[in-house]
Amino acid sequence: MASQKQMEVVTKGTGFRRRPKTTTYTPGTCELLRVMMKESKLTNIQQRHIMDIMKRGDALPLQCSPTSSQRVLPSKQIASPIYLPPILAARPHLRPANMCQANGAYSREQFKPQATRDLE
Repeated sequence: MASQKQMEVVTKGTGFRRRPKTTTYTPGTCELLRVMMKESKLTNIQQRHIMDIMKRGDALPLQCSPTSSQRVLPSKQIASPIYLPPILAARPHLRPANMCQANGAYSREQFKPQATRDLE
């Protein structure tokens, strides 16, 4: 039965215990990378990660982690056309009287004085 199964071809250098070639960095390159890391204001964790990669002889990462790159700021929303005083902004259920009168939601009745009653 084992002879009936197909065997997959394994390319040279991709075996279980085989590692890809390591890169050797010259002292000048290491110093240049240290200076560039300080100028780019990387965090200590990011600097340590890159230094470990250089000591192992691995290839440098192609992309930096999100904390070292500039964060995307959410776009500002357009201000609402209705102006509310800052005191009322905390209480959205209250509206100023002049706004209610302008919308026609409130009309005040004209005061009509009545005759005074004789209390005697």
